[in-house]
Amino acid sequence: MKSLIIPLSIIAFESLIQLHEHNMRYFLYKAAEEESRKRKKPLLVIGRPKGRHGFGDICLDIEGCECIYGNDCISFIADVRELSKLFDEKSVVTFCSHVLEHLSLDDCKKAIKEIKKVSDIAFILYPNKYSLIARIATIWNYHKIETLEYLWSINPKGYFIIE
Repeated sequence: MKSLIIPLSIIAFESLIQLHEHNMRYFLYKAAEEESRKRKKPLLVIGRPKGRHGFGDICLDIEGCECIYGNDCISFIADVRELSKLFDEKSVVTFCSHVLEHLSLDDCKKAIKEIKKVSDIAFILYPNKYSLIARIATIWNYHKIETLEYLWSINPKGYFIIE
């Protein structure tokens, strides 16, 4: 029984981290929707929702978005590093979830500049610093560790807001 304590503790800890990330994604998406309504600007969702949150008014992903669930969103296949080619300055409210950690550090910084340029306000999420899954994903280069460390220097809890 004692041999199970550490593995079960790790599983319980990671479950809490994942629950926190799920809740942050939900609450920040709802905040982005509210800001979009208040500011009378379209909600740009960067990164395919995959059932974890809504599509917004405009959904942008490098592989495209399938606007389903009766949603009337506009879908773009585009690169987050080139948003100013698609949108005017301060023309959208942005929700970007779990996208930046897949980019190199230089590309991540460029993407953040582009998000700042086109967004009236932006809600950006990425894996929590304490997530074991995020760290394991760096082994296969799925997540870029130098990018995660940069994002964690902004906020280790896995999100920040740009206004």
